[in-house]
Amino acid sequence: MIPHHSGAVLMCLEASLTDPELIALCEGIVAGQQREIEQMQAILQRL
Repeated sequence: MIPHHSGAVLMCLEASLTDPELIALCEGIVAGQQREIEQMQAILQRL
């Protein structure tokens, strides 16, 4: 799942967006996906 979430972050960061609604959407995606990646990494370390 980490690569999948990382792909979403990468797509948003690399996109050339100009529409404010899409920019806001990507900002939310990046924040959420990064939190989930961190959570999954913590779980992996415990296992």
